[in-house]
Amino acid sequence: MEIAYVAKRLSNRLSVNAIRPLVGGHQEHTWGDLSKLNLVASGIGCSNASSILSGLSACLRIEDLQLCRNASAHISKSTIQSVRASKVRYQNTSFRHPSDMMSWVDPVSSDFLWKSWMEEIELAADLAIQ
Repeated sequence: MEIAYVAKRLSNRLSVNAIRPLVGGHQEHTWGDLSKLNLVASGIGCSNASSILSGLSACLRIEDLQLCRNASAHISKSTIQSVRASKVRYQNTSFRHPSDMMSWVDPVSSDFLWKSWMEEIELAADLAIQ
């Protein structure tokens, strides 16, 4: 929970003066938010920060994975509108529930979106550990 505390501070652009455990996992920053991950990766001061940032820069569709997750967990007019707005990037975009985004088709790869998400995560991980 100490790492979660440091990550939370960095993701909010706050300095880390003392390290202590974060009380409760519900206080962790949003791990799926790439802008927050970039702040953590660049702020933590690890020797492979450039590799990690390079891996994160390869992510083009991951924000839609976060959108799918959040819209499925927190159904509201706002999240449904965000899902509808993302339809322009994909094919076969019918849906009744936000989780249906997984079966949309990525026009670049012609794969289901869930597969594109997985491949992108693997690519980012490969780039990050080089």
